[in-house]
Amino acid sequence: MIGLARFTARLKRLAVRGGSKPGVDPDFSANAVDLDSDRATNDPGAVYEALRKEGEVVYLPRNRLWLVLGHEETRAALSRADIFSNAPYRKFDHELLGADPPDHAAVRRLLAPCFAAPVVERLTQAVQGFVSDLPRGPFDLVSGLSRPFSELLGRELLGLDGDLVEAIRRAQSLSQAAANPLDDFNARLDELSGHAGILPALIAQGAGVLDPDRARRLVRFLWLASTNSSERLATWLVTRLLQDTDLLAELAADRARVPAFVEEVLRLHPPEHIFLRLTTQDTVLGGQRIPGGSLVQLSVMAANRDPRVFDSPETIRLDRSGSRHISFGHGIHHCIGAVLLRTAIVPLVMGLLDRADGMRAAEDLGQIPYSATRSVRVPARLMMHL
Repeated sequence: MIGLARFTARLKRLAVRGGSKPGVDPDFSANAVDLDSDRATNDPGAVYEALRKEGEVVYLPRNRLWLVLGHEETRAALSRADIFSNAPYRKFDHELLGADPPDHAAVRRLLAPCFAAPVVERLTQAVQGFVSDLPRGPFDLVSGLSRPFSELLGRELLGLDGDLVEAIRRAQSLSQAAANPLDDFNARLDELSGHAGILPALIAQGAGVLDPDRARRLVRFLWLASTNSSERLATWLVTRLLQDTDLLAELAADRARVPAFVEEVLRLHPPEHIFLRLTTQDTVLGGQRIPGGSLVQLSVMAANRDPRVFDSPETIRLDRSGSRHISFGHGIHHCIGAVLLRTAIVPLVMGLLDRADGMRAAEDLGQIPYSATRSVRVPARLMMHL
């Protein structure tokens, strides 16, 4: 599961903003766009669609990068790891996300058993117990449901006990006062990762691939990736149900449509809006010649709303044929935990639908605050009843 908000926090400090959307001037140009501006982070979809008028691949001078908007173009870039390198992520994670071939494949093979069927089954049962214990409300969707759900996934995946999860929470809180919160939290997580139940197996099976320090860093990355992705997905799933009572009633009456609902929310609200790449050589994409050594931003959110691929791209449609979105990536870096998250999220939604009659927002949905950066936009708080 791809978790990059910590990385993009280096580019722009996390901001919490109200739910109103300012829109985009119809005559603006790529030369004037700043993807880190309030306008772009608070309404990225509108910015992407306005930029799409200039092409599926455009250069943004203010951000010094090439922006890829098209679905076909994004998939093409993700398919060519030899040309579009994951090097921009190496300060964040060198073991998996930031690794290029052939190193990436060895670590991925090592992790495959962590996402095998027995793990998925154990996690599904844990989620069923979790949702049955949720309060009736009012409670905060993020802190009372999405975050505990994400911690449950991380705990089951990595073999953490409750005390260790609580220690991670304290570490995150303490890091906020540090001069560099990101580096401080990563250091604390690396230390705590040494107590993860999964670590001895990674070290033993990863001989020649991972030494103990690299194994601890990999555990840290897996915690951040799994918890970030699952928290954001759960938050958006519930938010969309609270926003659309007809959709809530339809799903409560026809549970077979829940997987399609999950895919549509993933398409519209990917856990990470962007994937960053660095070109290793001169190349052509979408009719644009991109020099070697260029920073390229693959805008997954825009690709998932490409009108050439998706009819009524802004609308949740439960009758779409197939799952063509690329929220979990494509190619060798397709999210290794995609099946696990897709499977675990279904019993969560099913359990919520069991209480559909009482499910409602406890505040004005038009005024809820959002956490917004270049790579993420998700409700930061939403009081609700269940």
